[in-house]
Amino acid sequence: MLCMLFTAPLFLLIDGIIAIIPPATYAFTGGLTDLISMLSIAFQFFPVDVWISVFASIVFWVTIQLSYGVVNFILRLIPILGMGQ
Repeated sequence: MLCMLFTAPLFLLIDGIIAIIPPATYAFTGGLTDLISMLSIAFQFFPVDVWISVFASIVFWVTIQLSYGVVNFILRLIPILGMGQ
């Protein structure tokens, strides 16, 4: 009962934010025009430089994690060194 009391304002806030988002009136069938229309809705909320920064950050961190995983895998293959975590 206390959890519901504390989380009710949070859920009301989330419902309000979701109500602001315009409904998707198109069906995404995988075409290029559908992708462009979906991105045009996304660009209404944030400018292009924000989206570029987000995608660049995601690509950077995935590259770092993948590089670390490959190096760790190679170091585990060499049992004499015992350097892998």
